[in-house]
Amino acid sequence: MSGAGPSGSHCAKILVEAGFKVALIEKNTRWRKPCGGAVHSSVVNLYPQLKNLNSQKVIGVVMHSAAWYYYAITI
Repeated sequence: MSGAGPSGSHCAKILVEAGFKVALIEKNTRWRKPCGGAVHSSVVNLYPQLKNLNSQKVIGVVMHSAAWYYYAITI
């Protein structure tokens, strides 16, 4: 499988679960930090091993725009 991004990784997972042998290859070896490291709670249902990670609950969000506006919210 070429491409280890979110879609390629998920597709590889499905193929492995179906019994296929899969080699997942990614040409971009530079780390990218998607979503600021956030993972939606629905993803944990697909990958239960994420429950074992040292995670922290989000209690608020601050968003900044290119025009220097910001919005803060407490969850």
